[in-house]
Amino acid sequence: KKTYHCFNIKYDPKSVWEKKKYKTMKNNNIYKQKLHIFTPPNNNNKNNKILIGLLNKITISNEEIIINKINEIININNLDLINIVINFIGKKYDILYIKILKIFEKYDNKIIYNYINNYVDNNIWYPYSLIKEKNILNNEYYDEYCNYIKWKNSQLNIFKIIYYMYNQNNDLYEKIFINLSKKIYDEINFSINNNYYKYIIDYLLEILEIFKNKIDNKIIDNLKEYDLKKVDSSTRFLILNIINK
Repeated sequence: KKTYHCFNIKYDPKSVWEKKKYKTMKNNNIYKQKLHIFTPPNNNNKNNKILIGLLNKITISNEEIIINKINEIININNLDLINIVINFIGKKYDILYIKILKIFEKYDNKIIYNYINNYVDNNIWYPYSLIKEKNILNNEYYDEYCNYIKWKNSQLNIFKIIYYMYNQNNDLYEKIFINLSKKIYDEINFSINNNYYKYIIDYLLEILEIFKNKIDNKIIDNLKEYDLKKVDSSTRFLILNIINK
């Protein structure tokens, strides 16, 4: 019998029926709030392995010691290590990882900006074809649904980085933030008007929910125009949570 671990982690109300089908699984795996444990890739890069080991060990109590050790291995010649930190954040958003991410700016003050700009310009956050073409809530797509949950949570964590960086430096990130917010709203509007699967609409709304305290009032006003009686309950909840910021 397969165990679908994605049903044992935090997810939105649209998946209640799947959880009921697999309610016997919830006793097998209990989701605990802890930093992500990442297995090193099979390579001989010493700094990669050291960084991964330190990221696996970091806690609030040993934060200063671990960050000092990470400072010792990051330099201008290995800034690609930032990808490992971003991988960790994709699995688990934590302010400790953000502090480590900021270390890279000592050597290239645009390194995070360039990553975010590339992420936005290339629409890496955009729903991929399978989840748009197939209803992955159907029984035959359990594996695809689990993959989607992992992908979605990773994207949401990247958006938390964007929101954090925008709050830290409004001037630098303002154009990206405004354009991205508009692009996401346009996708929501298109998806609702074209009856896209609700998990896609809800994913887009979850992104906007992360941004809700900073998004343009025009977007809020547009969301208020929707007839909430015609949308699913989880979608309605997300919209209300955004417009009642």
